[in-house]
Amino acid sequence: MQVKDIKVENFRLLRDVELSLEDQTTLIVGRNNSGKTSVAELFRRLLSDRSPSFKLEDFSLSCHEQFWSAFAALRAGATASEAIAMLPSICVTIDIAYDVDSPDLGPLSECIIDLNPTCTFARLLVTFGPRPTASDILFEDMPEHSDDEDTARGVLFRILSR
Repeated sequence: MQVKDIKVENFRLLRDVELSLEDQTTLIVGRNNSGKTSVAELFRRLLSDRSPSFKLEDFSLSCHEQFWSAFAALRAGATASEAIAMLPSICVTIDIAYDVDSPDLGPLSECIIDLNPTCTFARLLVTFGPRPTASDILFEDMPEHSDDEDTARGVLFRILSR
């Protein structure tokens, strides 16, 4: 088995990034603040024995507006499910090449559902997003109304950080 391609959305500096990995060695280089550590941290979390957990700081900065929009929509009368649909998710797509003649594909065998015997790729999609009750939890401590939008945004992001 070999990981061939990776697509990451909304994780830290990786807003919408695709990586292709080579057969032997893949080297990730770049300037400071280009996302190298973000790639390493994402894989550290995905490969850990524990369930991955994410905080507000793990979402790319461009996602923060989506949190505000969801809260504003909820405050303006949108339903909880409508507000949740507006919240961002961290998504990772991993394409894996495998040998169909391998006697044991390990944990990957449960992910292979293609009935085409010549297919040699599996795609794993991992999404970390809000639970159905997220709007109740995320926005429960927010004041109902605030005349100052900057203050309300500050309160929202302090609450979300907790």
